[in-house]
Amino acid sequence: MRKFLFVLMCVLLCSLCVWAGDLDTLYEKLPEKTFCFAATSGTDNFKADFDGSIMGQIAADPQVKTFFKQLMESLSKIEDFQEITGPGADYEAFVIELLTRPTLIAMVPLTEDYNDDPAGILLRESITPGSAFDKVFQETLDKALGKQVVQKSIEGVQAYVPADPNMAGVFYAVSTSDYFMMAFNDDEYAMLKHLNTNPYDAVIANKVSDVPSTTTDALVAYVDCDMFMDIVRQESVNDKEAQQVMSVFEKLGLAQMQYYCMKAGFSGANMVMDGVLKTPTGDGIFNVVDTVDKGLFDYADAKAIQAGAMFFDMMLLYDMILENMDMCDIDDDVEQQIAEVEKMIGVKIQDELLDSLEGTFMGYLLPAYSSPELLAPGYVITARLDDVDQFKKCMTSLEAYVKSIVPAGQLQITSQVTEDDKVVHIWAISFAAMMQVIPAWAIEDDMLVIATHPNIVKKVVQRIDTGAGESLVSRPEFAGALGMIPDDTFAMNLTDSKAQARQFMSMLQQYWPMLNMGLASEGIQLPIMLPSIEKYIEQMEPGYSYIQKAPDRIAFHYEGTGLEATSGGIAGGAAGLAILMPALSRTKRIAERVVCGTNLKGLATALIVY
Repeated sequence: MRKFLFVLMCVLLCSLCVWAGDLDTLYEKLPEKTFCFAATSGTDNFKADFDGSIMGQIAADPQVKTFFKQLMESLSKIEDFQEITGPGADYEAFVIELLTRPTLIAMVPLTEDYNDDPAGILLRESITPGSAFDKVFQETLDKALGKQVVQKSIEGVQAYVPADPNMAGVFYAVSTSDYFMMAFNDDEYAMLKHLNTNPYDAVIANKVSDVPSTTTDALVAYVDCDMFMDIVRQESVNDKEAQQVMSVFEKLGLAQMQYYCMKAGFSGANMVMDGVLKTPTGDGIFNVVDTVDKGLFDYADAKAIQAGAMFFDMMLLYDMILENMDMCDIDDDVEQQIAEVEKMIGVKIQDELLDSLEGTFMGYLLPAYSSPELLAPGYVITARLDDVDQFKKCMTSLEAYVKSIVPAGQLQITSQVTEDDKVVHIWAISFAAMMQVIPAWAIEDDMLVIATHPNIVKKVVQRIDTGAGESLVSRPEFAGALGMIPDDTFAMNLTDSKAQARQFMSMLQQYWPMLNMGLASEGIQLPIMLPSIEKYIEQMEPGYSYIQKAPDRIAFHYEGTGLEATSGGIAGGAAGLAILMPALSRTKRIAERVVCGTNLKGLATALIVY
């Protein structure tokens, strides 16, 4: 039963996310005690916004539509894929019409004991007689009545329930002039009784309205954190491990979390997302973050495809980790082990290394081949230092220790003095150097610079020293995106949507013929060419996001195409297509080879950088 409910809820959640009115009337029908829900204003309501977005334009492109039609026709012939897609076309029209109007699915506890299985419910605005959804619903019922579903009067309402008495409570559906509801795992019809006796409750509606919304909500997600904390509290009555978990949550300030709510929609060419974690932020883990300087982006290279900055108090975090370890029953003496490590490397981790860091960090990603030395993507991290001399002392001790344990010839730790007398420290690992991955670091003023190649370090050091030269925010579009980020944020991010989309498509184009030829030998004919989306990529503006801390919340905002990909996801996109194809044993082997081949370079680079 639990497995059935879980699978069904996952399918419905995915449907909402894919197809994402006025939702307040649905929120008001939910009990105050609701674990979580996902909701949409309905495709009819946000369709115009979606169609105008980059994502919507790509989806409506004739080449793209033809490509996916051919792709789905090919996949529909694969037995394994048919199993993945579930009930098939019989219910596809039902789901599509269902989600045209405000709809939500939720998990609701049925008892005060939250360990009991919750009910799953789907709520939608009432069915309009004669509407497309009414027709699809009636067609679906006609197929099921007398076979799997029968009509039954419950709480004075006509409901549709399983024909098998042993399945009573597993599922029922109700359609009234006020709402349409499907419920799962509610054998006492508790949700139907709730709607009959308490039809309006504004508690959840008020929480959701607390999250800013500048668009028609294509997707709303809500989690009641306090209820999940109650589950841990209940467990902790007779469970020592749960008591320890609760103690750690209390110490970290997480036990006071109330709820998290996120909204997503479309505005102009972009997708917009806003989220709020409602919680007191004066204690615990929330104290490790603070306002970060937006001026750090002046140090990011103009060719960067992603850059982020944040303030993170490493000393305070380290203290919290040790304190929480003391609260748990850990047999090993952690502090003694740390002392032994410190003696071995000649550095006191807390009092010297972490104490020398101020807490401000900025990092960015350079694409492969953006300069002659970059055969792989380049990474840069900068950190502001509180004590430069102390940090240099720590690094000198670490270098001496590493030299003593690494076999001769495998690592060279050297330094170079640039023309303007800047010292760049280089850690050259033989096999990594063949890919031009040569970790290096330097200090300029109070800024530490670490990168995957000495030449990158030199450029950043020069930019910090002179305060001149082109940077990421020298480009007007990125300066504009940065201007949209408030000054009181503790984490922020800028993304070159164009560069990442082109990189993603380039990787797909590279591996698509390989996948196509491999599967063609098994009788699976995919479209021979990927559709071109270059004209849409050209319209993309930089994406940005930020996180703010207020006394009673952590707030998140994102605006971008919704199609940005990380460097790790580029190979994953091509690999994901291969994973969908395992119909025959030989085809499975082909898919595995494609996955492995696609990820080899990314894995090797990641390991080398690590």
